[in-house]
Amino acid sequence: MTVIPKRMQQNFARAAASYDQHARMQFQQAYRMAQLALSLLPEHATILDVGCGTGQFASVSKHSRPGWHIVGADMVLPMCQQAQERCAVVQANALQLPLAESSVDAVVSSFCMQWVNDKPGMLAEMRRVLKPGGLAIVITLGHQTLRELREMCDTSKVALGMLTMPTFNAYRLMAAESGMSPQVIQHRLEVEYYPGVEALLTSMRTIGAGNAQTNRVITPRQFARLIQQYEASYGDRRGIPATWEPILMVLRK
Repeated sequence: MTVIPKRMQQNFARAAASYDQHARMQFQQAYRMAQLALSLLPEHATILDVGCGTGQFASVSKHSRPGWHIVGADMVLPMCQQAQERCAVVQANALQLPLAESSVDAVVSSFCMQWVNDKPGMLAEMRRVLKPGGLAIVITLGHQTLRELREMCDTSKVALGMLTMPTFNAYRLMAAESGMSPQVIQHRLEVEYYPGVEALLTSMRTIGAGNAQTNRVITPRQFARLIQQYEASYGDRRGIPATWEPILMVLRK
């Protein structure tokens, strides 16, 4: 299934005002991306943040690199309104960036690409706006993300409309075919624990990462069956686990 852009925008628009209060993992990955950018980019650079959200990358970078000119791009207007307190912002689709060819020193993007249906197209746009020798630093999510929930949906036959995510090898192939030179491609698994299935799903909805693929209605009985099977299969004194697979790509034009 593909993402329905209008529905995704509505989800993230509703979450924008309180996003920073709940997006702990997203902040951690923005910080990770910023630390990598600090080690790879010069003190003065023009950087485009694709899918900038509330501008977390700019927030964690500004004190260490006051010489960076960061431009955030996001297709969700309320996210842009939050981000404009932290950086320059344009409302834009990742597939149609309103920047000139070869105009930025670097492009960064954290937890955006998984929402884009045409991922090679997004990489092509990044390449277009990069100056020769410029870097693209991307963190996205891979197929093993929420593998417990995916397994339980299959087992309980509940169509939760979960986001389809490519495998690590698929991302490696995309990088190889992007027209840029892969410098780093790596992934890792991170496990978070939640009090229960409802807490996991609520944590996703509060940051806008809810169902953006289907209008199917899950009955209370189906949902109860999903919860029972998930908690019986994986629950322990820590709660229920949820696996995330952040994938890091560093590409040079």
